[in-house]
Amino acid sequence: MKKILSLFACLYCTVYAFANDGGSLTVKASLSNVTVFRVGAEMNHLAKTELIKGNNELIIENISNTMDANSIQVNCNGNVTVMGVEFSADHLQNEIKTPVIKMLEDSFEVVNANLEKVKTNISVINDLLTVLKANKEIKGSQTGLSVAELVKLMEYYKSKSFELQNELTLLNQQEKKINELLGKLKKQVAEEQKKNTKSTGKLILQLNCAVAGKYDFNISYITPNAYWTPFYDLRAESITSPLKLIYRAKIFQTTGIDWKQIKLSLSTSSPSQTGNAPLFKTWFLSYINPINYYNKSLGMQNTIQSFSNSLSLDEVVVVGYGASMESTVEAPAASITPQLYIVNGIEMQESEFRKIRSGAIKTIEKLKSNQATAIYGARAAGGVTLV
Repeated sequence: MKKILSLFACLYCTVYAFANDGGSLTVKASLSNVTVFRVGAEMNHLAKTELIKGNNELIIENISNTMDANSIQVNCNGNVTVMGVEFSADHLQNEIKTPVIKMLEDSFEVVNANLEKVKTNISVINDLLTVLKANKEIKGSQTGLSVAELVKLMEYYKSKSFELQNELTLLNQQEKKINELLGKLKKQVAEEQKKNTKSTGKLILQLNCAVAGKYDFNISYITPNAYWTPFYDLRAESITSPLKLIYRAKIFQTTGIDWKQIKLSLSTSSPSQTGNAPLFKTWFLSYINPINYYNKSLGMQNTIQSFSNSLSLDEVVVVGYGASMESTVEAPAASITPQLYIVNGIEMQESEFRKIRSGAIKTIEKLKSNQATAIYGARAAGGVTLV
């Protein structure tokens, strides 16, 4: 008994403390303005409520059922501190149907009722045909029917059967058309339901209020279910009048909330772009000698892949065949050291030096072999031409 009393006492204290903290309040937010980006939109709501001093739980309804939870911002004056924010879709509320969906559903019910009537008529016609077929036989040899009466019976069966079959054909065609219409209505309802208007979202705020009173809450967030695309309208009254170019925008949104009588803005910025400063990589610029670059690329093109870089031409054995094709002669390459050309401090081949226009040369100085090898080494044994 003492344990039960203690439990009731704890429950009473909990309920009393919750009541003193203000309990849970539910308000509906009104959409004030929307900024539509090329991808996504920023929606701003206004909610008004009265809070008591202490802790309060505020449930704000009538917001979009799809949003970026990291973009939620709740603003109020300094007397209220937001302790926590929780977002969830509200599936317990009655489904919000747009006027278009209501009209389509009403049409669906009317057409479906007509379909049931047609199915009933088809069933009746089939029953009549069954009865007619069951009684078409004349049993026994002594039926008492004359030839005239038999002819009348056959004519009646023919006309009645023909009438029922035609009526059944018309009813089947009506059933087919009604089923096609019902299929179109179902597709149109499904198309309207893509606008995401079945449910709305809600925010659950944990608040701490320093002074009791009425407060306004400004809620903003980013939703991905909206975008706009530009298009142009060209108009001309005649071939002699100026062409008028009108810049327009097509806006699409499936946020679950109707955008009626609100302030609307269009933006080309990206709401998902972060506010961090970009990091730029360093670019180093240097002078490239075009002649040296050309020589290097030309040398790569003329390289024989089967030769190694260390193999020189004087190591290649040239084999010749005489008339009798019995003797071979080895002809080693000549070991004449070519002259070295230095153009603007860069080593160059003689063939490339010959391509330089004479008017572009300012000075030419030739060094003898002894003086050249002292400066440029053994590769200048044939002399050096300084340009």
